[in-house]
Amino acid sequence: MGDERADSAPPELGRWMVIAAVLIVGIVLYFRLAPRTRPVVDPVAAESGQ
Repeated sequence: MGDERADSAPPELGRWMVIAAVLIVGIVLYFRLAPRTRPVVDPVAAESGQ
């Protein structure tokens, strides 16, 4: 069992690297741009009398 080796073709590895890079770029852009954007819906105060 210790002698088993996981063989992955370079194109398959490259595809996963591209997916990982896109995810990382998306997360970085989210955290850089999100604090500066306005909310889609303004929060409202809780209705009184309930």
